[in-house]
Amino acid sequence: MLGRTLIVFNARSGALSREQKMETLHGALDRHGLKADIRPLDGGGEISAVVADGVKQGYETVVVGGGDGTLCAGAASLVGTGRTMGVLPMGTFNYFARSLGIDGDIDAAVAVLAQGQTRSFNVGEVNGRTFLNNASLGIYARILEQREDLYRRWGRSRIAAHISVLLSLTRGRAPLSLRVTVDGSPKRLRTPMVFIANNPYQLAEFGLAGAECLEQGCFAMYVAPDCHPIALLGLATKLVFGRLRADRDFELICGKDILVEA
Repeated sequence: MLGRTLIVFNARSGALSREQKMETLHGALDRHGLKADIRPLDGGGEISAVVADGVKQGYETVVVGGGDGTLCAGAASLVGTGRTMGVLPMGTFNYFARSLGIDGDIDAAVAVLAQGQTRSFNVGEVNGRTFLNNASLGIYARILEQREDLYRRWGRSRIAAHISVLLSLTRGRAPLSLRVTVDGSPKRLRTPMVFIANNPYQLAEFGLAGAECLEQGCFAMYVAPDCHPIALLGLATKLVFGRLRADRDFELICGKDILVEA
């Protein structure tokens, strides 16, 4: 770990309680001979502000703990500052942490911090906001809204995430009519969903083509066909079993600069 270090984490992320997270984190830091100032937060809404304040206070390394949303909020305040970001995966899916080879075990993540090695990674920006994994329009965005509603009612779980997919697909709406310009080349699209990926681990998890786009420093943009909600449910089923194929089930477009106009 490099220099003076701040650890900020979302105490509500994942299955462990606030007290369990603190105990586990202190134990891991002691085992690996690390020292850090720790700031647990009751929710992810304050992460960006607290991380930005940590930068102003002169912390050289800011470690962000939580799920993908929390990590994204923390990264947004660190982009362009020259500070090092550490990662503690404490969420449900932890796609970003896994893309860096960091699993969901806090002790293992602290061991990575103790090694003190850094690496760069690409981030995306949409409407001035940083994103790490993906950005989307249409039905996938509605799935996430449905998922968060289920999380608030029943708690965070993979089952709730899968149910949110079914509910969103069965409540289909009219497709989007879009003008999309990719690296200067415009085209018209009519689609229920545009999904722009920036995480190779997430693509591999679902057996999706497009890793070569990310390797080239581009985004992988997936455009779903304009079809009936039942057909979309079939595509979602293929996604779950890793059977989605480019050209047959969706259009794959690579690009560094993507402008989407409704």
